[in-house]
Amino acid sequence: ISMSWTFDKKADGAEDFKKAVEAAAGNALIFSSLREAEGSLVIEDFYPVSCTRVFRIGSATRSGNLAKSFSGDLNNVHFILPGREVQLRWRGDSKEINGSSLATALASGLAALILYCADRSDENPSDTNTQHGNNLRHEQNMRKVFGNMSRASNEGSYPEVQKYFNMPGKDLTLSNVRETISSLTAGLHFRMYISYSDFPLAFISLRLTQHED
Repeated sequence: ISMSWTFDKKADGAEDFKKAVEAAAGNALIFSSLREAEGSLVIEDFYPVSCTRVFRIGSATRSGNLAKSFSGDLNNVHFILPGREVQLRWRGDSKEINGSSLATALASGLAALILYCADRSDENPSDTNTQHGNNLRHEQNMRKVFGNMSRASNEGSYPEVQKYFNMPGKDLTLSNVRETISSLTAGLHFRMYISYSDFPLAFISLRLTQHED
């Protein structure tokens, strides 16, 4: 979910809005940012950017550095994505776009692409580790993947998308998708989540383990 707008904590209904966002964050990935004019303001004064489990996104320059005039400093953000002098084509025309709203939308789109690849990667029934799609739907785990993608970047917070997804003119195979997910999750230890449908089996397994002990 991309929420590139802000809600003043002092506004009427702000606390109800916060509760709704944090409830939604338990079932979805939420990306937010401060408006450019608010870059120097205190994050904690605004929702949803200050809500628990919400990704704070800032604007990056073409070189992958934080656009401070748009997003303040790195303490304001978790990750930065293109939001300065981005050339987009629309109906045959090229237009330059600036702003953290674009960066937030790109972050949300990147997460959706990763989830799609993770779901495809889990389709092989012979693979015993088929939980990527489920695990990456949780904020802590997706944050680790974004961090892995950003580790070698200029600011340490700029996901290097081209490094993992730059395959121009190539039809992706399931093998390519699995290789990409394996690369994205290399060296990461995910917090494991069990779906409700798996609960009876997990409970039986736990009981058997306790009995054997």
